[in-house]
Amino acid sequence: GNLEICLDNYKAFKDGHELKLTPIEYKLIHFLHENKSRVLKREELLREVWGYRDLMQTRTIDTYMKRLRAKLGEEGKKIETLRGIGYRLKT
Repeated sequence: GNLEICLDNYKAFKDGHELKLTPIEYKLIHFLHENKSRVLKREELLREVWGYRDLMQTRTIDTYMKRLRAKLGEEGKKIETLRGIGYRLKT
């Protein structure tokens, strides 16, 4: 789509404009992109993106997904929620 992720400099662009992402938001979109079309369980996201080892119940993912979707605009609709399971970046 209109989303470009630059691994070299930790930047992401939408329609040629740089997105102002926090480091965690960048890690999240990068991990989703690396695993597009694959269902990523909440536990896996917490472990791989946040580095959590104690996988307690947290709303952290929901908060970041909401922010990331807002920053991505229309492209954010490609992040699919699978209730009770996790998330997937649709291709």
